[in-house]
Amino acid sequence: MSRLLSKPNLLTNIFRSKRYTSISASAMASSQQTPTTGDASPAPKQSVKTAILMMNMGGPESEKVEDVQKFLLALFSDRDIIQMPFQGFLGPLISKRRAPNLKAKFDEIGGDPLLKWTQTQGSGITEQLDKISPTSAPHKAYACFRYSKPDIEHAVEQLEQDGAERVVILSKYPQYSCSTTGSNLNDIARYCVDVKSHMTEKPKQKWSLIDRWPLSSAVVDVYAERIDTELKKLPENVRDETILLFSAHSIPIWMVERGDDYTGEIGATVQAVLDKLGRRKNPYSLVWQSKVGPVAWQGPPIEKAIEGYVENGHKHFMVIPIAFVNEHIETLHELDIEYAKDLKEKVKFETFVRVPTLNDHPLFLEGMAKLIKDHLDSGETIGPQMRRRCPGCKKDNCQRTRSWLARLDLVNKEFSD
Repeated sequence: MSRLLSKPNLLTNIFRSKRYTSISASAMASSQQTPTTGDASPAPKQSVKTAILMMNMGGPESEKVEDVQKFLLALFSDRDIIQMPFQGFLGPLISKRRAPNLKAKFDEIGGDPLLKWTQTQGSGITEQLDKISPTSAPHKAYACFRYSKPDIEHAVEQLEQDGAERVVILSKYPQYSCSTTGSNLNDIARYCVDVKSHMTEKPKQKWSLIDRWPLSSAVVDVYAERIDTELKKLPENVRDETILLFSAHSIPIWMVERGDDYTGEIGATVQAVLDKLGRRKNPYSLVWQSKVGPVAWQGPPIEKAIEGYVENGHKHFMVIPIAFVNEHIETLHELDIEYAKDLKEKVKFETFVRVPTLNDHPLFLEGMAKLIKDHLDSGETIGPQMRRRCPGCKKDNCQRTRSWLARLDLVNKEFSD
């Protein structure tokens, strides 16, 4: 989640700053919420063969303050992300207090664009899949959110109505974390075990999982291209002096020490992007954003990094949201307003360019389609990292998820026989 205590500002004020402060036009695309049933790709003319569950944490179902509060309550009640004493009491209290502030931020950016982007990406990916993988076609994508609708119950209801034979759970997070993909999977496992009886009855569909893709061309090639494009727009005397700040959503230190894969996979993506860029003179740094609560989180925070660099004489920055696949509040507000404008007025640097996220870039859609096709062709149910838990994990719900995945693997072998 983005920082929820910043003062509201008009989005248009971003463009009033001097020198080379900029946010790419494609990063500022319309972000209006679109009413939907949650299907992320158009209904095919025949029964669906392969369903793609587009797994994400989700956002408020509307910009009404009560829906924003409902979303925050789900977030602050999720112990896969936030652990605090008296959580049953403090969660509702914090959610109620922060809801108006978060609503104001959504109002500034024109609403939460997450569902719209999920639909757009799902449609583009399945269109590509139908072309390159006719044996598993027709494909259809379904939004599957953790904290809001359309949730796993809605997605399964829809794919069963569509007659899907195969279900691929696709994490929209390139890098795995227990706080994102893990939390989503725990919720999906709960539903599939408690409601659909997957542990005792054979599922109606063949299920499998793509839990991470930190080195996929879908993320590496597109971000490398976007960085190169934005650097070329800068004046020559600024270009080589610009520091590349790869920004990712932070996680609590206790999660890192428990053995979460996330920080290592973020670093792997960054290095792969730099390798793709080739020989460049730009220095770079990995920074972190969106800290929530009083506990220690992975650092350095992006604002502290920029302040430190400015004190050391650096004035030009390009921010790459390396963990994000589409625009949402943490890019459109936290990066584009709280840092591009508010922090710039305080710290007095000269250049702030924010690279657009992956969105509906053709190479992203093609790369994701190839990722899914390769997964389908492999016959794999789960990847090797999902066959174990973090070394410090003692959580029952994580163990249940692993048991459910192992059960799916066994059942899929029966499907193949």
